[in-house]
Amino acid sequence: MEASLNNVTWFVSTYWAALSIVCAFGVGSLFNPVFAHYLKNRENKLLEDIKAAIRASEESVKDNIRRNEAESAAFRHLVTSQHSARSMEIEKRRIQALEAVWAACVALAPQKVGASVAETLKLGVMIQTASQGGADAEKVKQVAEIIWTSFSLDKIREVPQAGTSQLFVPDNVWSKYALYRQLLGRFIIQIGAAKFGVKPQHLVGPEKLIAALCKAMPSWEDYINKHGEDALPYLVEPLETAILTEIQKELAGQTADEDAIRRARIVLDLSSQYDKATKDADVKGKAGQ
Repeated sequence: MEASLNNVTWFVSTYWAALSIVCAFGVGSLFNPVFAHYLKNRENKLLEDIKAAIRASEESVKDNIRRNEAESAAFRHLVTSQHSARSMEIEKRRIQALEAVWAACVALAPQKVGASVAETLKLGVMIQTASQGGADAEKVKQVAEIIWTSFSLDKIREVPQAGTSQLFVPDNVWSKYALYRQLLGRFIIQIGAAKFGVKPQHLVGPEKLIAALCKAMPSWEDYINKHGEDALPYLVEPLETAILTEIQKELAGQTADEDAIRRARIVLDLSSQYDKATKDADVKGKAGQ
């Protein structure tokens, strides 16, 4: 392209030089048909050279564009492939996590059965009696011991948990699972308190747990508010069913709505507060022994 432009410059200089000579010596002496024909041919050749250079430049630009488009397409394909592979891996982990949550619930079956005795026993009365000493206290402790050993309540800490699955499990599922473990855990703590004669004031109150259950199970809220702590034994089965329902919805691709997510986050916060209070009470109880 630059050579063509130099040729044009040369042509223009030559052309004007020729005209100058013509003007100086007269049209008849130099500007004859042969010289005019030469100039015309030279002009045509230069024009063709310029056109050829422009076409070559255009082809070069088109080649660059095609090469850039090919590189961009290859990059987009790479990014899309990586994104697709990552999405598939996350979906796989999500399904595995949901399975792990349900497996952890099933593994709690012995503790669930043991906690079901709370439906027929007045655990609050048992704990109070066991803490007062005397013959009646010993009888209560013996009953609590039988329940404790028969249902392996001391092995709840050995039951597989789905802790690492929380990363891939939505809040509406995880909040109910966490609450389910706490509900069973409370019955086990109460039976243990009756077994060892722990004073009632050393136990954490159920207020946070009850508030969390109301948020997690809105259809049971009136029943819970009416019966308070006495309602808790009757919520184990419905809560387990709610967990299964949420898992089935997630596997079917039915995501929770905003209200359900909002409730789940409140449940997680209340559960965290209850869990912390329980651990603090356990530490104080051990320190007082």
